[in-house]
Amino acid sequence: MTNQKMLDNIKDNLGNRSSGRIGSRSVDIVVIDAMNIAIPMCVLESQPDYYNRTCHIDLVVGTREYALPVIDDDSETIRIKDIYGQRCWRSNGTEVVMKHVNYAEFLRKVPDFELEVTGTPHLYSLWGKANKLYLDYLPSEALTLTLFVESFPAVITNADLNLAMPLDDQWNLAVEAMGTAYCFLKMQQHEMYALWTDLYEKQKPSIQRMENQKHGANQSVSSSGGGACVSDPVLNPFVRTWN
Repeated sequence: MTNQKMLDNIKDNLGNRSSGRIGSRSVDIVVIDAMNIAIPMCVLESQPDYYNRTCHIDLVVGTREYALPVIDDDSETIRIKDIYGQRCWRSNGTEVVMKHVNYAEFLRKVPDFELEVTGTPHLYSLWGKANKLYLDYLPSEALTLTLFVESFPAVITNADLNLAMPLDDQWNLAVEAMGTAYCFLKMQQHEMYALWTDLYEKQKPSIQRMENQKHGANQSVSSSGGGACVSDPVLNPFVRTWN
């Protein structure tokens, strides 16, 4: 479904508005605002595939502060909401084990941060108004940090109406119901607002459970080593299974 089709569906639910306005603005502008509220509400606690993105940061020798990527590996603009995981690689292809920690733990584990010690970074954390990424060590070599992230929905504008909606089709009714409820709230029609809000609250959980179940598959599996074993695990600390 395109953004224009969703806009038309929501307008249909509002009836024949011959004045062409809601309050001081045109119906189309209010409906686009409603879509920009409804879509983030739908994905707030869910994990739609559309918002799972991969991006990377080139870690430079001697630099430990980095802005989060705003472009993903598909060259699309993103704003990162959460980081699921990461992989870090040297230029020769060998892996560097990295761990994402909260800033309280980062401060505790890196008491010599101000000394700007050079080495191979193993910890990173996010902090500050700009939500920058900080490393525990100044990198002594060039590295590539790949981030697997969930992104926020992009804002829909008039220029995007011919594009496909940034959600799969199973979310269409939830977005339409939430967008319609928002418009009726703007018109102070409380009974219609309650009716469409009820439809949204019944529709969203069913889709949300399906999305979360899909992404939570096999989380109880204890080993991430793929069944790999060695005769003496001490020789290979990256193998996480024991004989």
